[in-house]
Amino acid sequence: MTPVLKEFHLADAVADKYTGKFGTRDSLRKAVHAHVLERAGINPAVFYKSYQWYVAHPVEMDSLYAEVLRQLNQQMPEEQQKAAKAALKK
Repeated sequence: MTPVLKEFHLADAVADKYTGKFGTRDSLRKAVHAHVLERAGINPAVFYKSYQWYVAHPVEMDSLYAEVLRQLNQQMPEEQQKAAKAALKK
């Protein structure tokens, strides 16, 4: 679940960048999410059923997203990490 959510967030950033140029934000996000699941070999219905379990269990969802954020932060260049931390302090 963690790798897929991490890829969703990265793909969402790309979709946000190209919104308007290649479609609406929602249409691009749906397309990139479908691509991420296809590339991972995961059935969308199975993934979303699992995701709904996490929605119903907020403590586990928090732990899951803590790991997603940790992994995303590891990928982020140090300069961007500093800027993100500074923005959160405002």
